[in-house]
Amino acid sequence: KSAKTKRDEIIKNIETEVITCTIPEIEQICLRCGSKMKVVGKKYVREEVELIPAKLVVKKYYSLTYGCKKCEKKNMPVFLHGFVPAPVLPHSLASASTAAWVIYQKYVNVTPLYRQEKDWERLGYVLSRTTMANWVIRCSEDYFSKLVSRLKEEMLKQKILHCDETYVKVLKERNVSSESKQYMWVYRTGKHSDRQIVIYDYNKSRSGGVPKAFLGDYDGYLHTDGYSGYNKLNKVTHCNCLAHVRRKFHEAIIVDSRRQHS
Repeated sequence: KSAKTKRDEIIKNIETEVITCTIPEIEQICLRCGSKMKVVGKKYVREEVELIPAKLVVKKYYSLTYGCKKCEKKNMPVFLHGFVPAPVLPHSLASASTAAWVIYQKYVNVTPLYRQEKDWERLGYVLSRTTMANWVIRCSEDYFSKLVSRLKEEMLKQKILHCDETYVKVLKERNVSSESKQYMWVYRTGKHSDRQIVIYDYNKSRSGGVPKAFLGDYDGYLHTDGYSGYNKLNKVTHCNCLAHVRRKFHEAIIVDSRRQHS
């Protein structure tokens, strides 16, 4: 492909604004005869991608009050108030855009809240990391938990699922000693499923009762490693992980190679 074609591909999803460069009207004079000149065409010169920095706007909501003058004369006043959209988080300065940006920065761009705190301050908003943490927690409880429940319903309709667990360290976990381990369990649909769903499920335990409680009566094909805890899922068809199987052959080849050279 030509460089021009590659450039078009790179910027094809970005909004385009056409800038037309002109000559001031008083300068539109022919340098030879002094006549007034007219536009006879235009030529392409270049293109560039411009970043428009974010800005903050405070939105103050007022509700108009409507009264019935006729009923007021009868000493029976009637009032109506203008509809005000419900806040994302009651008693909070958070809007949908600010809360979404905090969550996006933290979980997609992996930007810790203490760094975001400085970014908001540069924009003129003193927003503490504690407040942002509360936004994340409340949005998770009020909105995302319902979304995850719906995703789980669709996930359990699939014939093929994958599951694995990994150790994570949670600081200052309530009612948990500093020496104990916590786990993040991950469930996902198969590679060729029409519904690509991934759900992370945090739990303090690694017992087989955790996937049993999550999957319930699921009776499809379940791909896992050889961890014995998955044996509690007695309704599923167990599918062992081929990556783990391959690993043992790979280790055997290495050992055999060393023996041959010793």
